[in-house]
Amino acid sequence: MFYTGYLTIRSYNERRQAYTLRYPNHEVEQGFLRNLLPMISSKDSLDTSNFVLDCCDMIDEGRIDDFMKAMKAFYAGIPYEMESRNEFFYQNIMYCIGKLLGFYVQAEYRTSAGRIDLVLANPQTIYVIEFKLDGTAEEALAQIESKDYALPFALDGRHVVKVGANFDSRTRTLDRWIIAE
Repeated sequence: MFYTGYLTIRSYNERRQAYTLRYPNHEVEQGFLRNLLPMISSKDSLDTSNFVLDCCDMIDEGRIDDFMKAMKAFYAGIPYEMESRNEFFYQNIMYCIGKLLGFYVQAEYRTSAGRIDLVLANPQTIYVIEFKLDGTAEEALAQIESKDYALPFALDGRHVVKVGANFDSRTRTLDRWIIAE
């Protein structure tokens, strides 16, 4: 489609080695959306693809609050039969999503004072994330502070962001989170 002129290059993401394409004009866009797209894809695959790309952008652009909102919606879509009343269930899902998005992710990151539930990093930022189940986001953030979980990254040179998050076992999704820089 690119070589025939139906799509043009808008931008290139070097880290992902991916091009963002665009339509050269309104007529081509309408023809593509009305005629070709419904024949070659399903709505579900487009939604999944957009979710993944949107989450990558949120992390890369430092929009951790938006990422947490997206994760809240993601968790809310998990069927209740799959639910577990265990913090590790929620932690593992976040770990898998971070890995699938292509970021550095480490669960149970060991420090001299304890274990960080999740470290997620890109070339600009390190996110230190602590989870609670049926606790509070304040308790999670207080644990990051009291155990000085950000200290191992002090000399790294990247921006460090601390996130305390709570999952509610009744709603089976993120309840609240606090972001501290």
